[in-house]
Amino acid sequence: MVLKSPPIANHIAESFDSQIDKVAFRLELKKEKNGSERLLWHGIGDGEKRTFAQEPYTGFWKRFGIGFMRLLPIESQI
Repeated sequence: MVLKSPPIANHIAESFDSQIDKVAFRLELKKEKNGSERLLWHGIGDGEKRTFAQEPYTGFWKRFGIGFMRLLPIESQI
């Protein structure tokens, strides 16, 4: 989106900056002592700041399906 009006662009940018922490997660790739890495999601859950060790708001079956798809050789099709 391109806005030619500085007041409107500033308003939208300020609104975005003030709301993004409430609706999005910040990802962190954490290195463990044994050299492995894991992904952490930082965000708001149930009205409080929380850190999730698994993808937020996904159940077992959704994570299972995603994990299964990782086994398929479809990388070249993307």
